[in-house]
Amino acid sequence: MGRFDSYLKKHLVKVDRNLYLSESDTQYYEKILRYKDPSSPEAHYYLGIKSEQEGLYEKAREHFQKVVKHADSPYYFKSRKSLKRLEDKINASKQLDRSSSTLTSPKKTPLLVKSIISFVIIFNLCILFLLLFWPKPIHGIVSSLKSWDTGVDVVYETVETPYIIYLPSDSTERDVEDVLHREAVELGSNQPDQSIVIYGLKTSDVELFYEVTPLRTDSLKERAFVLAEYHPAIDDHVKIRFLHQQAGVDPPTVIGANLVRTALQTYIEEHGAPPKKVSELVQDYPNNYLSFIPDEPMTQSDEVQERLTDEGGWVYDRHAATLETMFYPNHPQVRDSIDIPFQEIEIMIDPQQQTLAVYSGVYTIAQKPIGVGEEGLTPQGTFQVINRVIEPVGETSGMFGDAGLGIGGDLAIHGTKSDEPIQEQSTLGCIRLTNSDIMDLFDYIPKGTVVTIEEGINPPSGQEVMNGLEDLLPNELGDRVIDQTTDHLFEWAS
Repeated sequence: MGRFDSYLKKHLVKVDRNLYLSESDTQYYEKILRYKDPSSPEAHYYLGIKSEQEGLYEKAREHFQKVVKHADSPYYFKSRKSLKRLEDKINASKQLDRSSSTLTSPKKTPLLVKSIISFVIIFNLCILFLLLFWPKPIHGIVSSLKSWDTGVDVVYETVETPYIIYLPSDSTERDVEDVLHREAVELGSNQPDQSIVIYGLKTSDVELFYEVTPLRTDSLKERAFVLAEYHPAIDDHVKIRFLHQQAGVDPPTVIGANLVRTALQTYIEEHGAPPKKVSELVQDYPNNYLSFIPDEPMTQSDEVQERLTDEGGWVYDRHAATLETMFYPNHPQVRDSIDIPFQEIEIMIDPQQQTLAVYSGVYTIAQKPIGVGEEGLTPQGTFQVINRVIEPVGETSGMFGDAGLGIGGDLAIHGTKSDEPIQEQSTLGCIRLTNSDIMDLFDYIPKGTVVTIEEGINPPSGQEVMNGLEDLLPNELGDRVIDQTTDHLFEWAS
């Protein structure tokens, strides 16, 4: 008997003393939750996928949300991506429902419209009567009514209205021209007295594709690769010209590079030298400078080479003199690391407005509402993230929520178990976010991130708001999952 595996061992999974399950059972994962482990990340992940395929989006979201509570699970990042995908589907479904209800709802003709139609009918009948019975020829009537001035100079004065539009990085020139022409004409039809100017910027963020917004800062003009001008009051033509500039790098790639560089800077400050490998930044707590090495979005790879090979991923040269030349994309579009200047990740908190924002240079990574201490209990000043902890332990269970970022002394940015609206929650000095918001931020805040707390603080100039950085999440982690929890008791002010 010892020479051969039993049928049970080869084909069934033991979940209890006298209970075995077959992996081919269509209810396998449901039974795993029922009889073995109600919080199994694997079971919840695959049940989420199953529910999504069946169109049960809310049910799928519940399963994925249970997985992301386990940051050490190999299904954590997959569920994060699935949640983002689900949100898009749910929003699209809601828009479709609204459109359907609009199409099916009966429309009543307004009284004003009825009055106008009646007037037009009566007016036309009067004209017909005049044509048939009036003794004076109709051309004589028209001539007596109109009076033209000739030789008068006409000056059109228009106001310039600038916009920006985000276009896919791989768009052809013809695609760009078609999109700009359509958008310019549409904007011009709504603003006939305005001079429409549209600056085109490249991006790899699908959520930004073809989004047109008013130009808020002139610094974005410098990143434009194409310009469209349309003066509907003067000319029917849309003038489009491509601008001569150095090929840029997509925002998620810039943020990914500076995410790692910020962690490298902190490591060097603490150890006096760069790590031998970038992977040393991704270790168990307290050496979790990062949660992961991000994927390079243009190539969807997190592989790291010692020199530029154009094979995707990143380049890490620990002997380089600057952080720009120490870490950058391993991509032919980036022949010189000067394409991506080092702009460290930073957090700015306005306790008066109860807002927290995460920046990297001109990019706004996230903006979140917060709860702060009453009557100035939250101190103002400059701090630094010294602890990155999943499920931090406090005096009472869950008092610091799902994650925390210690910023020195008894201060921290952390989650909460309270269900009250976050901006109505008063703290003893800490900065409090909802659990979902702190988890959204956690992976993009390296150890050493500078935190500025100041009333009325102004963000860096020329901001471009990012609507998602899921392209940075690794597709597969394999055995690289780290433990970001600790048994240490934190005495944050809460």
